[in-house]
Amino acid sequence: TGGQPFYGPSFSTKKYYPAMETNKAPRPGNVRVRPVGGAEILSSRHFPEAMQGNVIVLNVIGFRGLLRYKLSEDGAGLKWAEADPILQSADENFRPVDAEVGPDGALYFVDWHNPIIGHMQHNLRDTTRDRLHGRVYRVTFPGRALLTPAMVFGRPIPQLLDLLMSPEDRVRYRARIELSARDTGDVMAALETWINRLDPKDAQHEHHMMEALWVHQWHNRINEKLLARMLGSSEPWARAA
Repeated sequence: TGGQPFYGPSFSTKKYYPAMETNKAPRPGNVRVRPVGGAEILSSRHFPEAMQGNVIVLNVIGFRGLLRYKLSEDGAGLKWAEADPILQSADENFRPVDAEVGPDGALYFVDWHNPIIGHMQHNLRDTTRDRLHGRVYRVTFPGRALLTPAMVFGRPIPQLLDLLMSPEDRVRYRARIELSARDTGDVMAALETWINRLDPKDAQHEHHMMEALWVHQWHNRINEKLLARMLGSSEPWARAA
């Protein structure tokens, strides 16, 4: 609810709530309002290059809307700066609580639309709680074409692996979900073939290799050779990941 971000990878030990909420945790910056209902990283070629990788923060009280923060490198970590928000609403019941980039590259978000958002000073049986209404919004960028949705469900394993090279985070995420439902042996065999035909001169080669490591992780298979290779990657972000 506080919406204060922190670097998970920078911790040297496990941290669980409430310890991970401490103000001493390394953070890229503050969120100026609260409470926050959710967040998303904007990754879609439908939006301009300057917006790629921006963090979208959904706020439900005070400022009711979708805040936007630009991430940048800061030494060994990250920092962010607030940019123009995606949108803001004057509706006092506007409660944006979840957002995700859709298959067409548009940004979809859910509006819970409720006069009461929680807090136990209101009884759970309070008749002003709206249990019937809600909205789903679709946000597009003017003058830019939407993307052709990638086919994921039921696709052959080699084609799913090729989707791991997509620029969109959510396309790769959905491909990994589909791959996780397939036979592990079949996926591992196809993955080895896929790795061997990757172009080492591709600017995104190290990212693709990280995707291969993550497929192993989703199938709970250890590949020490690949892990050691990535720990020695020439790409700092790949080593960190």
